[in-house]
Amino acid sequence: MADCVMEIINDYGIASKVGYFMMDNADNNGTMMKALSTLLFDQYQIVYNAEHYRLRCNGHIINLAAQSFLFQTNNESPADENNTSALTTPTELEMEQWRRKGPLGKLHNIVAYIQRSPQRLANFRELSGGRNLVRDNSTRWNSWYAMICTATKLKTAINLFCHQYQENSDDLLSEKDLQGLQKLQDFLLFFYDATTGTEGRDATIDRVLPTMDFLLEQLRLQRKNMRMTRS
Repeated sequence: MADCVMEIINDYGIASKVGYFMMDNADNNGTMMKALSTLLFDQYQIVYNAEHYRLRCNGHIINLAAQSFLFQTNNESPADENNTSALTTPTELEMEQWRRKGPLGKLHNIVAYIQRSPQRLANFRELSGGRNLVRDNSTRWNSWYAMICTATKLKTAINLFCHQYQENSDDLLSEKDLQGLQKLQDFLLFFYDATTGTEGRDATIDRVLPTMDFLLEQLRLQRKNMRMTRS
C-alpha cells in the first residue's frame, strides 16, 4: 500500500506536503504508515512521524469501545467469532462459548441459527409478520445495537420459534434475559448517537472530543452495572 501511496505523492509532487491519514485500527495500516515514512526519508530525506500522522476513525474507536464494554475485554477485536459466514455451522463448543456471555450470547446463537437455514428463516418470518432479525458483526458499527433493537421488538416471535425448535431451547430467552437486553439497548443508544453524530459530510472534528467525554462519563456511570451482560 505504501508503494501505491508513494506513487501518487510522486505524481503530484507533494512529498513535502504529506500530512495526516484517517484510518481504522487495522494493523496493516500501521505497517503502511511506517513504510511510507521510510520511503519519504529514502527518497526525499523527509522525516515523517508515522505514529503522529495516523488518525483513527472516530466511528471505529467508538465501535471498539462498545464491544470492549459488552464483552469486558481489551482485545482489538473482542468478538471475531461473529464474523463467520451465515452459512457456517458453529460447533457445540462455539455455541456454548457464546451462551456463557449471557443474554447477548444467547441472542447471537438464536439469530445465527435462524439465518443458517432458508426454511428456518421462512418459518421465523411467518411468526414475525415478515420481519427479519439483524445479525451482529464486530466490524459493522452499531450492529449489536441493531440486533438487540429488532430482537426486543420481535421477542414474541423469538420465543415461539425457540419453543418450536427444541434443539435451540438452551438459548431460550427468559424474562430476566429480556430485561438485561433492554438495559443493554438503552446503554448502547449512547454509542449509536455518538457514532451518527460524528459521521457524514456535516460532522466536524470539533464534535469528537466532547463526544468522547460524554461516552467516558456514561461508561463510568455504568461500571456498577457491568453484570448486566452476564445476568
